[in-house]
Amino acid sequence: MSTIALCVDLMDRSRITAARPDVVFVRTIAALLERVGAGGIDSVIVDLSRPGAIDAIDAVVAAGVAVTAYGSHVDTGL
Repeated sequence: MSTIALCVDLMDRSRITAARPDVVFVRTIAALLERVGAGGIDSVIVDLSRPGAIDAIDAVVAAGVAVTAYGSHVDTGL
């Protein structure tokens, strides 16, 4: 299984790596969508605090890739 994570926070990255050592991290929405578009991706992890994350999730789901998204429990805008 190939997983990509859109995550820039070092603490979050360390937690994700502890659970999935083989995950590949990207720092931008463009990089995420480029990797998904190239194929071979089974799942994506998305930090909802990233600008444009919701729209990116729509595109990833449309490509048939599973998404796990996370965000702050105090972010009422989501």
